[in-house]
Amino acid sequence: MDVLPDFGSTSAHGAREDSADVVETRDFKKLDEEEKAALQGIFELRIREITPKIGSDGVSYEGLEEMRRTYGEKRLRHILDSLAEKGFLHVKEHDPVATCPKCDSHKIAVRLGCRGCGSINVKRVKIIEHVLCGFMGAEDAFRKEGSMKCPKCGKTVESDPERPLNGDPRKGTRVIGSIFRCRDCSREFDKPEVRFECLECSLSFDFRMAGYERLHGYVVHADLKRWFEGKSVKILFIEDDDQNFEIMKSYLQLSKPAEIFDSERAGSGEEGLERCTVKSFDLILLDMRMPGMDGLETLDAIRRRGVETPVIFMTSHDDLTIAVEAMKRGAADYVVKSMESYKNLYSIIRRVLESSNAREFIKGTDVYPILPHFTRSQKADERPRDK
Repeated sequence: MDVLPDFGSTSAHGAREDSADVVETRDFKKLDEEEKAALQGIFELRIREITPKIGSDGVSYEGLEEMRRTYGEKRLRHILDSLAEKGFLHVKEHDPVATCPKCDSHKIAVRLGCRGCGSINVKRVKIIEHVLCGFMGAEDAFRKEGSMKCPKCGKTVESDPERPLNGDPRKGTRVIGSIFRCRDCSREFDKPEVRFECLECSLSFDFRMAGYERLHGYVVHADLKRWFEGKSVKILFIEDDDQNFEIMKSYLQLSKPAEIFDSERAGSGEEGLERCTVKSFDLILLDMRMPGMDGLETLDAIRRRGVETPVIFMTSHDDLTIAVEAMKRGAADYVVKSMESYKNLYSIIRRVLESSNAREFIKGTDVYPILPHFTRSQKADERPRDK
């Protein structure tokens, strides 16, 4: 089965029959042209997370405004859902929103109505307590001839219920609650009738009739850069024991990886240094104990050569202090050389690769655009470079 073909290509980079449930979700040949173009645009725009937002024109996604204008809201959401189903995006759930039961619009206005006559001509009235005499009543009961006076004791109180008069808390008031009053029938009530009105079709409805749509965003898979470039994961094992190298490769295959691993071995630190200098690798697994240069010396030499490939350091059981030292010198992670640890080797490699790919993804790279208007207009040589 084709795992990582060139974008939009029908040629295969490698055939696999194992792990079909994983591989099938990341097969570019299963994408239609709109899905390919959308994924291409997401990659070119360096978008890491796609977040929904509700506006006056419905649901949109930050950064994908041009796609929304091209496809429309519903079609774009269908494309993103399909990309998630096929493994290229991760779904991130968001809170549900109310929709009109008639036209499905998100443009909903909340209306507070009278429980007696049904009028929406209601207002909220504060309930105030006069601190000095303890009288409690509606705010408008305190208003007399342009000032605020307590209906019980006749004392003047501060017009701002939250602030005491002249700094004297005894002359102040405090808000202790509120009620609603209908301007049409004068009825007072604690809780209004809550209704909704669709601003598109003018339908009035309550919560029992409302539609509820769960919105979700999408997180872009960290391996998107590698998928677009259509290449396998190239790993250099700097390991003097060929048998141990074969065992680790076997454990990787038993993990049923979604990637094609292109692994090769260098038998010494010196050989590994030369290989990673002249050839590009996605990951280096570096053993500590080798003839000639040991692992720490090799790691230092690799970094001095300017090679930034992530390194996983391999140690024996009694070398944990050395593993910590390797991390200080720039290793991305370490693994203890044992059969039990090799069972988790794929998980460690995935974690390191995803972290590395995320950093590369943010930097951005140029691929051949299918729909250039979805991407940045500047070409690579025209983009401002970091200083």
